[in-house]
Amino acid sequence: MKRLFSLLLAIGLLSGFGTFPSFHAYAEESSFTDVWQDHEYLSDIEYLKAKNIVQGYEVDVDGEKTQQFRPDYQINRAELVKIIVETLYSDEEIANCTTVSFSDVKGEDWFAKYVCMAKLKGIVDGYPDGTFKPDQAINFAEAAKIITKALQLSKKTPVSGEEWYVPF
Repeated sequence: MKRLFSLLLAIGLLSGFGTFPSFHAYAEESSFTDVWQDHEYLSDIEYLKAKNIVQGYEVDVDGEKTQQFRPDYQINRAELVKIIVETLYSDEEIANCTTVSFSDVKGEDWFAKYVCMAKLKGIVDGYPDGTFKPDQAINFAEAAKIITKALQLSKKTPVSGEEWYVPF
């Protein structure tokens, strides 16, 4: 999880949404009920929230709505794609993307416009069976491929017989 979070922060730095002037400016208190004051990524999480890259989850706790970040959950494919697409493209570009290319992504799904944009820009290909598997926890190899393609980073030339993820 630490590696993935570091990669997400790197996306932000490399994509130009700004430099991290001072993490401490965002670490006074948490916007999320499940991120404690002493959480090792509190300032990072608050920075991403301040930049509107993450919003968290609205959760009903004993009849009261609260915002959670779920820092100990594993990120899924749809969540990673949303973060990357929101980091790289304008709200207008994202909103105008409406073509659904995968059998398991419906137009009304919250993540459909982000998956649409990622597919349009060549960031994701999906699986051979025509699915995207948005709720599937993303593994490091998949995340590395998506990030490499999104940031147009150079990759290693594959050698015959290598696994699909080795170049990334």
